[in-house]
Amino acid sequence: MIASIRALTDLPDWIAEDLEDCGIDLAQSQRTMVDLMQSHAWRLDAMVSGLLTYSQIGRLQEIKEIETRTTLRDSLKALTMLYPEITMTSRLAKAEVFMGETDPQQLINILVSNAVKHHPTSIPNVSVWSFASQDFWELHVSDDGTGIPAHLRDIVFKPMFKLRSHDKNEGGGMGLAIARKIVARYNGTVSINGTPGTSNGTVFMVRIPMG
Repeated sequence: MIASIRALTDLPDWIAEDLEDCGIDLAQSQRTMVDLMQSHAWRLDAMVSGLLTYSQIGRLQEIKEIETRTTLRDSLKALTMLYPEITMTSRLAKAEVFMGETDPQQLINILVSNAVKHHPTSIPNVSVWSFASQDFWELHVSDDGTGIPAHLRDIVFKPMFKLRSHDKNEGGGMGLAIARKIVARYNGTVSINGTPGTSNGTVFMVRIPMG
């Protein structure tokens, strides 16, 4: 199914190229329609991929003790290469937490990518810090974006919900739903703080019981 959907993202370009090879130039309105078809296909691909990931959480990983500081450092290094324009600061405490091996990485990837996608300039200042007590491990990710209004702070975790219009964001709206399901797997919570319109726009707070 995913392969078929991804083929749809290429078909509009193939059709346009074949027409041009035959000496038929597309009018601007026709090119706009081709681009619109491709945009919808990419959006469908993102939604299906996100739903597949969501359905697989908790099924394909063994839960074991993970040293989260090392895992998060490696993930942040990769994210800095992926988003070289952002400013990233971190303060990570050493902690051994029982989780699936890739879950901490997936959490940090979702929360940092979310900060980039929803920042008004796509060049956010992102701060990441983690700490552990005897009872809980916590991960906080903050940015200086526009923030999330209080009345939407639970809704944004629902599958396929998007704060921004589809025309401005091609994502599938599954990232935060996946993050919440990962955290819930360990009887934890993820919540949102921050004041919209300030330099501390959004703070995501993950809290997972130790042991």
